[in-house]
Amino acid sequence: MRSFSVKKYKGRPDRYRSDDEKNCYAFLDALMIPYERFVYDHYPDGDEAAVLDDIVGVKTIKNLIFRTQNKSEFYFIIMPGDKEFDKKEFKRKMGLKKIAMATLDDLKILHTKKGSVGIIDLIYDKEHRFSVYIDEEIMRWPYFRFHPFFDDTLIRIRMDDLSKLVDEMGYQINIFG
Repeated sequence: MRSFSVKKYKGRPDRYRSDDEKNCYAFLDALMIPYERFVYDHYPDGDEAAVLDDIVGVKTIKNLIFRTQNKSEFYFIIMPGDKEFDKKEFKRKMGLKKIAMATLDDLKILHTKKGSVGIIDLIYDKEHRFSVYIDEEIMRWPYFRFHPFFDDTLIRIRMDDLSKLVDEMGYQINIFG
């Protein structure tokens, strides 16, 4: 196994890799949401993911994006990384007949790609076609984590600030579980 290093920083980076990344930090700073950045040298796999969870102090989450067949509605679903998503139950509760995973083309709405999807990406959903669903277990955690458009970095914020962030983007958190 190759060595895995993680560095912790407070505040924004000195340089940005994209306008999307810059916009992420500018949005957090404008809302006066304190955050910590955890930057690692390669994407963790296997045991490294558990090490990263311990360092960040937040378990791995998964972000799933589903959509209706006609792409009129999108569902941004956030759940613990070790929990299985029950698609049938979600459809039943939502009164939906059919949903499908968002395509790579759909992810362009959020200026993101598979593997880097994070809650901050919703700043680009100008038409507010997404609904946010967060597993009830995550809502009990003291902290929340997300990628700032790049999967070699995690941002950690307090759970109270997650509600503020989502609200300022024009969404409400729907809790499920």
